[in-house]
Amino acid sequence: MIWLESRGIEIEQKVPRLEQLVAMLRHGRINMLLADNNAMHSTLQQAQGEQKLHQRFVRYSPLGVYFSKNFIDEHPDFLKAFNRQVESCAPASTELSQAEQAYLRQLATQHVARWGLHADLLSALREAPQRDNSHERIQELDRQWRRERILEEKPLIRRMLKLRPSQLLAGIAQQYSPLFNEIFISDASGQLVALSEPTSDYWQADEVDFQRAERMPAGEVYIGAIEYDGSTQSFQSKVSAPLYDPDTGALLGVISLGINIGTAFGDNLP
Repeated sequence: MIWLESRGIEIEQKVPRLEQLVAMLRHGRINMLLADNNAMHSTLQQAQGEQKLHQRFVRYSPLGVYFSKNFIDEHPDFLKAFNRQVESCAPASTELSQAEQAYLRQLATQHVARWGLHADLLSALREAPQRDNSHERIQELDRQWRRERILEEKPLIRRMLKLRPSQLLAGIAQQYSPLFNEIFISDASGQLVALSEPTSDYWQADEVDFQRAERMPAGEVYIGAIEYDGSTQSFQSKVSAPLYDPDTGALLGVISLGINIGTAFGDNLP
């Protein structure tokens, strides 16, 4: 409310409780209200039997906390320490509703069908079995990848990003920005083939989404739970789908899309 007033937006009436806002809405004194879903659900449960209200998703939003200037002045190291630790306070993930899952499934299926087997991607996946796929080599590359994530020099990561299939995915991510936080493709062994942004690790076969997707038939997708992505400061769902060779029917790999939930849903959910 202070934020609104500081920008010259006049507040006609202030109420201290959400229940009062709901009552005003029911009596037609306001046309709509914006509230946290959990708080609204709890409030409406206490008013069972009354007129039903129409609700619409707006966005997922991280919660914030304010500290006074006096407190920060007295504890100058507190804020940096707090920011480093606060992400671990949030739940690891949040389950999607059936409506949300259905919409993401439709969205991801359309995109994968449109460009998931682009000629450059298909060629890279078909050539992937020719490289050293021994467990020892894969683990060596995965360790190197993890080391490079925190180092200035990143020869393996930069080489992968310069590949033509990776540049294609980066272009797609940019074209639909900010819908996709990341796009990457792994071969049947779980090794990266193409990526739009550096991933946390090189080998994907130990990830749940890869394991679920590789067992799915063509056209199906695995929908991951909602997680907070600190690098983009947004909520995302990791959606993965198997990629099969259109000529032989053999599994070539798995495509994974980090979908920005706020952008994907917007006004699109019932």
